[in-house]
Amino acid sequence: MSGTSVGTPLRAVGAEEWSLHGSRAHCVHKVRYVPMSTISRRISSREFRAELSEVVGRVAYGSERVALTRNGKVTAVLISKQDLETLERLEMAADVEAYRAARSGDDGTRVPLEELDQELG
Repeated sequence: MSGTSVGTPLRAVGAEEWSLHGSRAHCVHKVRYVPMSTISRRISSREFRAELSEVVGRVAYGSERVALTRNGKVTAVLISKQDLETLERLEMAADVEAYRAARSGDDGTRVPLEELDQELG
């Protein structure tokens, strides 16, 4: 990846593409990695209220991430819709991977609820 220094965090940016194979539809995720912009600005909740329109515009169209602070501590982060969708895709992929791992390790043994209650106390 040219222009990216070693250790620079990367962010997945992608799109979905659907294709038909026979009678089945398949979703293909095309992903490219770009340097992750970290928090680009920290502002207090008071400043945020005063500059709401500008801040939202910078996040939505400038791909900035803005940390909102209260009493000097970060309490929330405003990110773009694209960043949220990327996070949701990553969470879904992790959930699917965990489900598959659990299924592959399932030996079919089941424990009655009463036994589990006793075991857990």
